Amino acid sequence: MLSEALSMIYFLQAKKGNNEVDKSIGNVLYGIATKLKKQLAQHEPLLVQYAAKRKIVSNDQLDGKLQIDLNMSWLTCEQVR
Repeated sequence: MLSEALSMIYFLQAKKGNNEVDKSIGNVLYGIATKLKKQLAQHEPLLVQYAAKRKIVSNDQLDGKLQIDLNMSWLTCEQVR
């Protein structure tokens, strides 16, 4: 499952025109593949795009973004009820 996620993430990265992945971005992409919760899976392409454009360059930034998205997801679910 992890290798499939990494392959898809690398494919999305290459599709954006970035065929080379440096170590810091590779770490962020790995973090996306391993840390992304199921309820945020629809955000994966956007997170990959952020990594490709270097808007997210560290795992600390990724963790913060995931926490914000998770909190916003929870708020949206509560508002629907």
